[in-house]
Amino acid sequence: MSLIKDIKKEVQELDLSPMALHKGGVTLGLVILIAGLLLYFVSSYKMTGIYTGAVGIVLILVSFFAPGQIKGIYKIWMTFALILGWFVSKIIFTIIFYLVVAPIGFIAKLVGKEFLDLKFSKKAASYWIKKSDRKIDYEKMH
Repeated sequence: MSLIKDIKKEVQELDLSPMALHKGGVTLGLVILIAGLLLYFVSSYKMTGIYTGAVGIVLILVSFFAPGQIKGIYKIWMTFALILGWFVSKIIFTIIFYLVVAPIGFIAKLVGKEFLDLKFSKKAASYWIKKSDRKIDYEKMH
């Protein structure tokens, strides 16, 4: 599916219960508050840090006392999170493929290992591989 269809579907299925709005509001408020504290203590933007921290505190308080009031902010926040997650998952899976799966295949090809028998023979009556029967003790699997 496409990014827009995926995100639109996920946003329509968002849990908008008061508890979910409360949790989302507190989370967003804490993120904004931490950003404000970092701006205040680490950078030279002291006033911006104060205003950002105040917005975070207000958001936390509103999410505690009137979680229904932050429904719009929650939807925007979750839409941003879903878009970010869509891209990050693609990036992580690409990195895993090229750092783990591709080298395993490359090394296997170098040493001549074949994980699948893909050779086709018109003379073969069957491609069924017979396995020898072994006595299995189901109580001692190791």
